[in-house]
This record gives sequence, structure tokens and C-alpha cells, in this order.
Amino acid sequence: MSNKWTGSAVFMSEHIDDLGTYGDALFEVDLPQMKQDGYMPRLEREEPIQEGRVRQAIAREFGVEDYHLYTGESDSEGILESTLVLFGPVPPKYLKRLS
Repeated sequence: MSNKWTGSAVFMSEHIDDLGTYGDALFEVDLPQMKQDGYMPRLEREEPIQEGRVRQAIAREFGVEDYHLYTGESDSEGILESTLVLFGPVPPKYLKRLS
């Protein structure tokens, strides 16, 4: 899949309840096994979330305590804090179909 910020990647969620918006088929990705096998493509949050975290860290360094992190919980934008983005293919041996 791809989106306007990230480009082509595998989009996942830490919370199964958030997955209804991603499609009909649900798969579990065995990230611990991928790591154990030494296969770890880059894994990040979506760009607006990453940027918000960096801005919040910088604000703290400058003593700005009332800076509010962009949570990305806007349904209109389709960005959730719980979304993880994996940049690279996921070999089938790391997938388990949930539905």
C-alpha cells in the first residue's frame, strides 16, 4: 500500500481494534521472529506522527512545556498513533492470517 506521506510500505497497527479501516483480511506479522532471523526492514510511525514526536522533543529541550504532540487521531486524515509502517516486503513465513 502507499499513502501521500509515506509511499509504498506495509501498514500495520499495534491494536487489532484499529484494523477495521485497513481491509477485510487481517494478518499478524511475527516481528520477534523477523528480528531473530536478522531480517528487519525499517519500522516507523507515519511521517506526521514522527515529525510531531521530534517537534515535541525539541520543544522540551527549549523548556516549552505546553507544546502538544500531534496525535494523528483524525479520521478525516486516516492517521492513527498506533499505525506502524514497515518499509520492505514481509516474507510469507512471518505472516499468520487472522481473518
